[in-house]
Amino acid sequence: MFKLQAGPMTLAAPTSLAVVVRALLLAAAAIAAATLGACALPGTAETPALVKPKTAETANVQPTISALLQLREKMAESPPEEQLALLESSRASWQRSGSSQDGLTYAVVLGAPEHLDSNPVEASRVLGALLDREPPDAPTGDLRRFAEILRGEYAARTALYAEIARQKDMAARELRDSSLLNEARIEDLSTELGRLRKERDEARRKLQAITDMEQQLIEKEPEPTRPEGSR
Repeated sequence: MFKLQAGPMTLAAPTSLAVVVRALLLAAAAIAAATLGACALPGTAETPALVKPKTAETANVQPTISALLQLREKMAESPPEEQLALLESSRASWQRSGSSQDGLTYAVVLGAPEHLDSNPVEASRVLGALLDREPPDAPTGDLRRFAEILRGEYAARTALYAEIARQKDMAARELRDSSLLNEARIEDLSTELGRLRKERDEARRKLQAITDMEQQLIEKEPEPTRPEGSR
């Protein structure tokens, strides 16, 4: 401790001040040692986090809508053999992993309308299975909305194809009925034509008979006699 006087400042107890300073330094050192000891203990909350290797789910990055649309465009522009190869590759990846990424890719490729093996019914089923999953396995955000829109498109195309098939079947049935009706009409016309031909032949026969009778009458008439003295 020290106290001020009117004259020059003098220390009342210089030894006491040194003791206080030393005590403060010892206390700070003790706190620092305790902190370092706690940091060195294994399994505490202060242990630095180790970098963990990526698991299969972490490495399975969700595809972007842009990438899926480019894939759809690629299916439209590729020749049939490349379309088939892309379809088989995406199907194999989906069957092997079952991930939402491979499922979306397979649904886009399978449901694309620009190839012979397009199957919107199966593609819609795959999208439905993905949308029914629980997070984090299900598509989320914009990808989920994209999958829902895509499934709606596939459902509309399926309904359209069914309507086209119905119209084709109806047209074929009407054509078949029309053909049967035409065949019946043709048969009726043939019968009528045969009857008219018989009547024509009968009329010709009668006309020929009348002509023959007239000829016979003409031949039987006597020649007119000439008056005497005429030459």
